[in-house]
Amino acid sequence: TRTKRGQIDVLPQVLPIHFPDQLEPVALGSQLHVYRLTPLRFAFVVLNTKHDPLSDTRFRWAIARLWQRDRLAKDLHQGLARPLGGPPFGDRPATAFDRNAANAALDAAGYRDLNADGVRDRGDAPLRLSFIHVAGSKVVAKEAHQFAMELRRAGVLLDVTALDPTTFMARLKEGNFDMAPLVWEGAPDEDPRALFGPDGIFNYGGYKSPQVDGLLGEWVVAKTPSERQSTLAKLGDLLAAENPALYLYRFDSLALVNRRVRGLSVVGERFDFRHVWLAQGDEPAKDAPSKTSAP
Repeated sequence: TRTKRGQIDVLPQVLPIHFPDQLEPVALGSQLHVYRLTPLRFAFVVLNTKHDPLSDTRFRWAIARLWQRDRLAKDLHQGLARPLGGPPFGDRPATAFDRNAANAALDAAGYRDLNADGVRDRGDAPLRLSFIHVAGSKVVAKEAHQFAMELRRAGVLLDVTALDPTTFMARLKEGNFDMAPLVWEGAPDEDPRALFGPDGIFNYGGYKSPQVDGLLGEWVVAKTPSERQSTLAKLGDLLAAENPALYLYRFDSLALVNRRVRGLSVVGERFDFRHVWLAQGDEPAKDAPSKTSAP
């Protein structure tokens, strides 16, 4: 409200609850411009690779194709989520929803319905997995329900359970889960070992890979930012291929800036204020930006 009244020049983040209704031209008026920022914030579903069949790369590859990223990004995330095919520091295209490919991959990996009850079997037991999430998020609950339906169509049962935050974190740390949705908010130069290393504090799925360990070692000894970025790109491609998690979306954020603020630019998730100045009165907005769109 204060931003709309002109009492605040830069509102660095508009809460999702205010989007899109409060950012419509009629609601904003002519005094505010919308900026789109691109923080390193992404959503994924961590997979407990210590549990079968999630230990099987072929199974993980198949279920990664049963999350409808494009449709859910549009319907539930109001265009602020960009579908992913791997960690955002990689260069893989978004994983496409493909029910036929998923079914074929499950068949080829040996996960078949042996007793004609509509559920694939692992040994003598039906394939049943658990999905835990923090209670209170309607969006996550809807996505989990949709994913459970797609898995059911593919012959895999998924039990979805909402938990309070304390219990959720306890089960993550104990490894008492099969799947769990998380959001990571990072920085371009952060150490990837915390999330992807075999002893990483946030590697809740217990994922281990000699190839990933090798690339993490290369990242540590890299001497220049460009060398580190090249190694991260390779790491992103490898993680996208091995699917230790279901990589879902990268989230953009929106900011409001009064039209009297000139010379402001955006670098990733940050504003660059070095050349900012304030126009006075009715001074023409020569360099005022138009509303931005997703890069």
